[in-house]
Parts: sequence; structure tokens; C-alpha cells
Amino acid sequence: MADFPTILTSMLPKSALSVGVRLSKELLRKHAARIKGDKALIDSVVASAWVTTLRHDTCGVAPYKSETEGDFSELLVVGVQSHAEVTPAQIGRLQQLIHIAVQYPLLLAIDAGNATYLSLLPQGAPLEALVRAQVLPSVPEFFSYVAWLQEARPPHLMSLFHRWSCALHALALMQNKPAVCSELPFVPLDSPQAASQLADSIHRLNQEWKATTLDLKKATNPQQRITLSKKCRQLGVQIHQFLQSHHLLP
Repeated sequence: MADFPTILTSMLPKSALSVGVRLSKELLRKHAARIKGDKALIDSVVASAWVTTLRHDTCGVAPYKSETEGDFSELLVVGVQSHAEVTPAQIGRLQQLIHIAVQYPLLLAIDAGNATYLSLLPQGAPLEALVRAQVLPSVPEFFSYVAWLQEARPPHLMSLFHRWSCALHALALMQNKPAVCSELPFVPLDSPQAASQLADSIHRLNQEWKATTLDLKKATNPQQRITLSKKCRQLGVQIHQFLQSHHLLP
């Protein structure tokens, strides 16, 4: 199907791509729209959409189900081709709507022309657990990492879903790097739980650094400025050491 976002051709086997079916806007409006404005958003953003299912019979990967990990009998992949001139806010809202509407482990790809937006949410997880990242061709490590499915079959669908999750977390870390760092490499971790904890820790440290920097700008008392300036330097060192300990900096 011509509407598949290009990124997914490296993430999905041809057998899964070949069974994709088109999603109508009417179906998206019926199941995804939460308020009146959402229907208008779907009409203005979505040019076309499709869905495919990864099951044992469509990709050759075994299902997985447990009381603790959840049901990975099948994975859904939804692809959306957007109209031109979409905004990040529109992309973000469309991601939320589709993930809320689809009660399956879901990988969503929105092709906006200049970039592809990937998002992922496990079945039954709260929307706050949504992992999303913007995929750019300038990150070849990401493409080689997700192409693993084409080279070596994962043991089961949960393993595949977790690998996608780690890849998206790694991209998100690159794009939301701490203000004291110029860049971060693409370094996926061993598990989505570890990746999520790392992202949360970096975010908390970065927010503390930003808040201290803002306090420093507002401070007029010389002694207070000295104290805040020292704290900013300490936090900067702490962030770098934390990133180095997780092999995110040389």
C-alpha cells in the first residue's frame, strides 16, 4: 500500500505490510474523537490512514501473554499520512486520540512529510505512559536498530514491542536532552522500564537545573547569587556524571 510511512518498511516484515487495510476517516471520527473539535482535527490533519496486525500468522512471531506483563497476542500498527502544514500540537493531539481509541498494544506512525512521528502505548497503560519521538533520517543508528526484526526473528511479540519502546525512548532522550548538554547519542537500553526511569531521572535533574538558573537570574542579594551559582555548577556536573554513568556521554 502506497500510504505506508517509509520508516515502517524497515520495522515491519513484508508479510505484515501486505495485510494492511485502509482506515476511513469516518471510522477514526467514530472511535477516536472525544469532543467536537477532535472531529475537525481528524478531518484537517488526516489525508489517509491504514492499520495492520502483527500476529503469528502475519509475521511468524509467537504471541506472549502473562498476568504480569499483559496480553501480546497481537500488535497493531496504525499509519497516518497527514496533510501539509500540520502543527506539533495537532500531531500530539491526534496521537492521544488514536492511542485512547485503540485498546491494543499499538505502534502509531504519522508521516508529516518532513518527519515521521512515532508513538507507542502498551495495552491498558495510562496515557501518561505514552512514548513518542520524531524520527529523522539523520539518525541511522535508529534505523539499523529497528531493522532487527528483518534480520533476526524476536522470540515473541512482547520482545518486539519492548524493542520498539526502547528505540523510541532513545530518540526521545536525544530530542529532549538536558539544557547543559549539546547532544546525546542514540543509545537504547535493555528494557523499556530502564529507559523510562532514565528519562525521568534526566528530566528531574534538568528541571532542577532550569529552576535554579531562573532563581539565579532573579536574585539580587550577592550572597544568594553566589549560593545559586554554585548550585547551578554542581547540578551541571551531576547531570554530566549521570549521563556518563549510563554511557550517554564519552
